[in-house]
Amino acid sequence: MAKCVMLMFVIVSHTEAWRLELPVDPILISTFWICSGYTSGPSVSLRRKATGLLVPYFAMSALCLLFSWLVAGRDIVSRDILGILYSRYVALAAPASETNPCLMPLCNSPLWFLTSLFTGFCVYASLMRIRTLRTQTLAAGLCLALAWAATYLPVLLPWSIDTALFAGPMIWAGHQMRRFNVLERLWKLKWRLAACIALYAAFAWLQGWGNVSVREYGRWWPVPVLSSLTGVPALMLLCKAFEHSLAARLLSAINRQALYIFGMQMMFINLVPRHLPFMDGWPQTLAAALLLSICGGWATGRAMSWLTRLVSCRCGKTR
Repeated sequence: MAKCVMLMFVIVSHTEAWRLELPVDPILISTFWICSGYTSGPSVSLRRKATGLLVPYFAMSALCLLFSWLVAGRDIVSRDILGILYSRYVALAAPASETNPCLMPLCNSPLWFLTSLFTGFCVYASLMRIRTLRTQTLAAGLCLALAWAATYLPVLLPWSIDTALFAGPMIWAGHQMRRFNVLERLWKLKWRLAACIALYAAFAWLQGWGNVSVREYGRWWPVPVLSSLTGVPALMLLCKAFEHSLAARLLSAINRQALYIFGMQMMFINLVPRHLPFMDGWPQTLAAALLLSICGGWATGRAMSWLTRLVSCRCGKTR
């Protein structure tokens, strides 16, 4: 539920109603990291993660390329292919400009997250190979220090290798939350939930707006870490209050195709019909963007699952 709620806000952040996303901006991406760790075991198969993240990455990149070429009428240049391979919005740690051109303009800019999640799991797997929890904690702290140091690099590293130093410890923290039943302990004493929300509000104010995709974490380090470790548990506890509701079942169904909804959203946002009379206003365009992104991404994910099974069956018969 927490991931699906943040997925909605990610879509909102890419529309003209982006200001609605600002209250949750400090945990917009870290929610996915921590929740991924919460549902991960102590050992991770990087081969399986590569299949589950990188295959969809290149498949969705191809779909975005075809959409930009055939539907949007955009010429495909070598820089676009380089952007797919580099998987960063820009190459330099500076705003996009003529000297720092956008590398992912084919409605594929959200796809950076898939490669960043993979490199983040590589860091997490390395942390989990350390035997003692104390040494793991020290190593996670070292990774966060290196993530802060990486903000001074003049370039953004490919596949968000620099951001993985932040993502990996957050995935590790999510796993530890599950291991030590942190949410259950917080849930028993409601004042702790209120404390998490209050602390998050304070840290979010200190952090300000950021953009993790281009290594912008806000005003001060390590405030983004503190925002994540208070805000995400608070969000998960709020979701826990509704875990047996119809809304929970609906969000869970949507979340099964979250990867494709996240990755394909810009393509469907661009399909919102803004020329129609009843689409005059941001509430209408926002509702249409959410509906098209969720339905289109969900259908794409289902189609890709069917295609994958079909190819697997054909390969099995061939063998």
